[in-house]
Amino acid sequence: MLGFAAAFLVAGTSIAAGATIEATNSISAWSPNSANVTTAETVTFQNTSTSTPHGLHWNAPPTTPACAGTVPVESSGTNWSGDCSFSEAGTYNFVCFVHPGMTGSVSVTSAGPSKPTVTPEAATNIKATEATLKASVNPNGEATTYKFEYGTTITYGLETSELSAGSGSSSVAKSANVSGLTAATTYHFRMVAVNETGTTNGADRTFTTAGPPSATTDPATSIGSLQATLKGTVNPKGLETKYFFNYGTTTAYGQKTAETSAGSGTSNIVASKLVTGLSPETEYHFQIVAKNTSGEIEGVDRTFTTTGGPVATTGQAIEIGEASATLTGAVNPQGQQTGFYFNYGTTSAYGQKTPEEIAGTGTSDINVFGQLTGLSPGTTYHFQVVAKNPGGTTPGDDQTFTTASAPPLPPPTPPIIETPIVSSPPDTKITGKPQAKTRDRTPTLKFSSTQPGSSFECKLDGKGYKACRSPYTTKSLSFGKHTVKVRAKSSSGAIDPSPASYSFKIVRKKR
Repeated sequence: MLGFAAAFLVAGTSIAAGATIEATNSISAWSPNSANVTTAETVTFQNTSTSTPHGLHWNAPPTTPACAGTVPVESSGTNWSGDCSFSEAGTYNFVCFVHPGMTGSVSVTSAGPSKPTVTPEAATNIKATEATLKASVNPNGEATTYKFEYGTTITYGLETSELSAGSGSSSVAKSANVSGLTAATTYHFRMVAVNETGTTNGADRTFTTAGPPSATTDPATSIGSLQATLKGTVNPKGLETKYFFNYGTTTAYGQKTAETSAGSGTSNIVASKLVTGLSPETEYHFQIVAKNTSGEIEGVDRTFTTTGGPVATTGQAIEIGEASATLTGAVNPQGQQTGFYFNYGTTSAYGQKTPEEIAGTGTSDINVFGQLTGLSPGTTYHFQVVAKNPGGTTPGDDQTFTTASAPPLPPPTPPIIETPIVSSPPDTKITGKPQAKTRDRTPTLKFSSTQPGSSFECKLDGKGYKACRSPYTTKSLSFGKHTVKVRAKSSSGAIDPSPASYSFKIVRKKR
């Protein structure tokens, strides 16, 4: 086997073959044992042995040759081949490291000058009217100049100034700024490098200059009676871009928003702007406008119509008692800060109203309520919900309800007939009561005594006892927990020492 004491060449080298040296079944010499080549040529080593292994070692060469080829397993005896190239002139001695008597040498001379090598690169800093052209050039040891040719076709037509690339033997990066280009246009360019040996035209590359932005008008959103949000889409196309909206009641617009930066990217961005001070129930036209140094682009015209004042819908009265009721309704603020209240009274002229409350700024119906107290039993009342915001005041339809009637008065008390005095006190029993949790703010209790002819005293929420009778209806109570105590008093004056007691809670209706 032939072993290479060197790095492998990159595949695809353009260096030409110069000489071939073979290792055979013989163990005494290479065939031939010397070769003369230039730095532009290679030496091909071949192993034609089928049974005798060989190896290759370089003895102190000027530089280590670069070699590439097939290197089989040593014991296989398979034929092999390999090419070695030399970057510097000089004498390269070699030996078979399996058979030290097999020596040889390669004499390398300089291949002489060559024309420059050009490696194309992509253009950068591309704008509407300018760009930076780039490429790398290797002078290959001769004084070299370079320039860039450019234009809208592969015939170019324009070129940069000719500049020096030096006379080195390695690639150097070069660039040139070009201006006066046309926006949104594709350009071709290449580097041309020249030295005494010849001219090298680099491969063609292209780039496209930036253009004016794009602008698309999108539908308006969050439309209220006095305001709306205008929407659009902008693509800056790589240049610093600003946008604004024209708007008004005709396609002449007449009003515009402040200019806003859209950046300098190359993808679409969402643009929006809130406009206020509009008129209710009015059609408006609007369009987005985007501009940069390449031009100004207008989006298509779109329209929207502002809403009117808020919407108010009167509901029904619920939880109706003798002196209280809960009014219901619905309000749509139409996107504006909205308040509401209820008008009520015994006629459609009303005359009374609830305190004003806030319905918010939404765009859909919300349920609203009003609490009434101090009403008269058995009376018909009119009511309506009213909503108002900067767009106007809207009353709901008129509705009615009738409060519960008061219980009838008991018949006159018959003449008192004297009876023997009963020494023991009466016992009080509650026979009728509201639920433990009730929405009735004027609940009614019923009670009795174990002694006929007893009178009663009632006590509400810790206040003093007062004469009462069964059934007993409280006054309008507040929401929360309440306690009623009742004690019987016999005709002889004996009072129940352990009054009957009942507690309950008045709750609001769930919304």
